[in-house]
Amino acid sequence: MGLEGRLTSRNRLTATTASNNLEFYVVDVDDKSEHPDGSSFKVNKDDLKVILGLDLLLNESTLENPSYPDIPAMLADQVNQNLGKIQHVIDATADITVAEGYAYYEFIGPAQANLANYRKLTDQEANLLQNNTALTTFNVQDVLELLGETVDSSRISFQYAGVNVTHILFNKVFSLYLKAYQIKLSTHDVEILIFNRTKQKTLIAKITALNYSNVDNLYYKASVDTGINPVDVSPSDIVDVQINILEKSEKITVFGNPFTLLKHRLNNDPAKVSVLENNDFILNGFRDDTTIWPMAQCLDAANKDLDVSWNVIGQKIKQIPFNP
Repeated sequence: MGLEGRLTSRNRLTATTASNNLEFYVVDVDDKSEHPDGSSFKVNKDDLKVILGLDLLLNESTLENPSYPDIPAMLADQVNQNLGKIQHVIDATADITVAEGYAYYEFIGPAQANLANYRKLTDQEANLLQNNTALTTFNVQDVLELLGETVDSSRISFQYAGVNVTHILFNKVFSLYLKAYQIKLSTHDVEILIFNRTKQKTLIAKITALNYSNVDNLYYKASVDTGINPVDVSPSDIVDVQINILEKSEKITVFGNPFTLLKHRLNNDPAKVSVLENNDFILNGFRDDTTIWPMAQCLDAANKDLDVSWNVIGQKIKQIPFNP
């Protein structure tokens, strides 16, 4: 069998069947030390990802810390920088290779408070880093019943109890982004939508609280309501995260069932935002086991569980089947 046959007559290797001990062989056509047509090299998986720029696409070498205002600030914070991680400097003009504006630097060590401890990313690498979804794409670090206080850069962790995820721990960079949402929690509903690329599943939950997990106030730990099953996330999964702000929808119980409460515009007492008053509306709830009310206006809030206390607007949906 010739060389071409030896290279192509092989069983197919997939992500499912591949082991963790793969070796890759490449030819660098610009290296003529071995042969006029190029030199061959053996490359491990991690090095190949860096060579191809996949570490940036997979969010494995992205921003480790909040942006530094200038070069001296980055140099002074080396204690918080890890080898191979990327640092962003807003004004990098103290670097003689930067005429104006920002730059990205990979920390290569050692920690000597010197710019020689870094490799400045090329323009192509910087563009790749800026144009990917690094801020909202994460690798899952842990799925545990009790999490620690921190999570690595570009990663996310899940805490669960029984069949429900109860908390989500975010890295330092994304925690800065979440500050604005923490303010909105008192006036709006904040929803987290997670698409698990690895498992091809979409997960949705409501964020009920955002609190720091450590004394340095660097990592946000989000409390979430039921809606995410821990079996749907595993360590090393790649997930996309989207945060949505929704108008807060108050719930009210009528006839023993939950309805969405819509306040009349003249019932505008802030202290009664979740209190049913005359002329308020309720939306989309079960009147009983077989009838849905799409909308009804309250005539007598003191007797809200009586039919005569409501003016039903729109057609009632009756005879809803229930098939156990």
